[in-house]
Amino acid sequence: MRPRLHSEEGFTLVELMITMAIFVLALAAASQMFVGLLSNFKQQTRIAESNIEGVVGLEMMRADIEQAGFGLYWHPDGESGPESAGIQYAETGNAAYDEPAASSGTGKKAPRAFVIGNGTEVNGSDRLVIKATNAAINDTAQRWTYIMKNPGAASLRRDWTGTPSEQLAGTDYTAVLDLNQRKLITNGSIFSVQMNDNNFSFNGGPVPPTYAFEPIRDTDSTFVAYGIKPNDASGAPRMPFNRAEYHISVPGAGLPQRCAAGTGILYKATVNQSDGGFTELPVLDCVLDMQVVFALDTNGDGAADIYDTGNAINGLTAQQLRDQVKEVRVYIIAQEGQKDTNFTYTNPRSVAGNADYDAASQPGDIDILDRDIQAGATRVVKRVTVPDRNYRWKLYNLILTPYNLR
Repeated sequence: MRPRLHSEEGFTLVELMITMAIFVLALAAASQMFVGLLSNFKQQTRIAESNIEGVVGLEMMRADIEQAGFGLYWHPDGESGPESAGIQYAETGNAAYDEPAASSGTGKKAPRAFVIGNGTEVNGSDRLVIKATNAAINDTAQRWTYIMKNPGAASLRRDWTGTPSEQLAGTDYTAVLDLNQRKLITNGSIFSVQMNDNNFSFNGGPVPPTYAFEPIRDTDSTFVAYGIKPNDASGAPRMPFNRAEYHISVPGAGLPQRCAAGTGILYKATVNQSDGGFTELPVLDCVLDMQVVFALDTNGDGAADIYDTGNAINGLTAQQLRDQVKEVRVYIIAQEGQKDTNFTYTNPRSVAGNADYDAASQPGDIDILDRDIQAGATRVVKRVTVPDRNYRWKLYNLILTPYNLR
């Protein structure tokens, strides 16, 4: 019998090619799904980062606006006497927001809690200037204490009510304010008072007799010392308050890579007492616009009757600001996340056909809205066209009450 030949079975070349093609298609589908998941994860991470920045950074702005005017004197310009508004101090920073000279004497007018740069920044956004003793970024600026007459000496004595960490140190300068009289305690050109142990002195010398509270003017007088500390070794501060300016600008090193063209960074810039320069702290990245609206009570009935975008606010005195400003509204348009080619931004509030907006509004427009009390309707404060609709955009609304102006 012939021996049986054993057949050797295997895959043909065609079968191998078909198998490889199926494998490649499956791998491509899986990788595409993975890339989509990774892209979505990165997008959601960026969105979360943007939201966290918004919460943390804008919380700083909220606190500064609510505390605007903290520690400021607001004695009206032109009154006579050693504590008149014409106090000698050299305000530093952008001169457009410095206080002008008093009408009587050569001093400065009482500082205003707010000054506005209307449309002066990137994309016609606003610059918000806040003046207060606690507007700086240091521990001393957050400290204050009551003071009383020291029965044993012609000086002032501190009366601590806080914890040791809140106490003023011997190297701290302060602005001493008579809250009842709305006046800064000063002896002419020297406004800053330095604390020494338990007593206060004018730059190392005794408190002038005029300010030794003799005789005691009022049994209910309230005197408070607010901490002011320069951020260098230049000596005494040159103005009896600190100043912070919120503005959008493009840094010299350029924007973060994820930011859309045409955006900037929202900064809190604190003015250096020594030279008028700025120490800038980034608050929020990829910001397109910021608009500020003030609710003013111009007729004295306790309720706002004008919503001013900045044309009227700079003409008010320190006293008028305290009397009239009831509310500050800040509107900020910022990028949310990073560019997404699979996304097209459409603001549903700007779609033509909505009766609240005019027909010229486009899907890529963001309308910053506010009340028009005189017309009794909603008004468009500013219409902003986004530079790239492949980004998500968010409108932040801050409606705040400056408590220290009450």
